[in-house]
Amino acid sequence: MQGVADGLVWTSAAVAGLASGYIVAGASYSALGLLGIGLLLPAAALLLLRRGSVLVAPSA
Repeated sequence: MQGVADGLVWTSAAVAGLASGYIVAGASYSALGLLGIGLLLPAAALLLLRRGSVLVAPSA
């Protein structure tokens, strides 16, 4: 199972590396940065909104 997870991480990193090269070549480094921010903000918002449910441990 861990090998599959490692493979997914390596594959996603390779795809991201290739895609970033095409984005920089086609647009600019600034566009790549803005795309990164655009992908980061929804994930950060989701984590902050769900933070309360993670911090409260269920009663045993």
